[in-house]
Amino acid sequence: MGGHPRSERGWVRGKRPHESAVLVRFVSVTPITEFFRLKWVSGRGKVVWGTRMIVSFDEDSLVAAARAGDFRRVLEPKTQMIEAIRASPSLKEGEPREVLRQLSEAAVRLLGVQRVGIWALDDAFTKLTCLELMESESGRHSSGTTITRTEAPHYFGLVMAAEVVTIDDALGDPRTAELARNYLPAFGIAALLDCPILIERRIAGVLRAEHVGGTRRWQGWERLLGSTFAECAGVAIGLARGASSSTWRRLAG
Repeated sequence: MGGHPRSERGWVRGKRPHESAVLVRFVSVTPITEFFRLKWVSGRGKVVWGTRMIVSFDEDSLVAAARAGDFRRVLEPKTQMIEAIRASPSLKEGEPREVLRQLSEAAVRLLGVQRVGIWALDDAFTKLTCLELMESESGRHSSGTTITRTEAPHYFGLVMAAEVVTIDDALGDPRTAELARNYLPAFGIAALLDCPILIERRIAGVLRAEHVGGTRRWQGWERLLGSTFAECAGVAIGLARGASSSTWRRLAG
């Protein structure tokens, strides 16, 4: 397919009561992705602008496939996401932040959590830097928080093991006792789902879903979904790091 993306404007209803949006959709020249501009107007009168990428799959179907443990049905949308990420112009310039924002938004929505962070390890494996944090309540994106191996040696051991880790009671679990001193209570985080981010089969970071409030018993399908988004984040980070080492050093500290 060729030519320029076309745009369409209209109103769409939000998922929450009294929520709507001005929609400007940019349909790309490939069948995989659509880009659009949203102006959300909530019942509280709050306005949030965002640029998002839509991978053409049904989110409800993906969640249903994950709940059923149907890896074949999960594989198709994951492949579509990875293809869309590889086609991103910003990654070719070494800039992963917009793609990571889109992934974190989707992860928050599908996992039903308040916070999702995408964290990268430095080359010496001594520091985790948050490249992207999405907070669902405020719609806020942020970055820059760090956790060092010195501050949390046992937690770093979990990360370096490159395995999916579920912490149902993060404030009481000894595996996250170091985070419970400051980080977790500061944000009201009570449960964690950590999924390793791999680049060329080596641990490069972690995608962390953070549940705010009481404890939470993580399910197998949530592990599967989290791992799917972590794999996509690994593709994005790997492409950005390979495209521009200077940009990557600035982002990852």
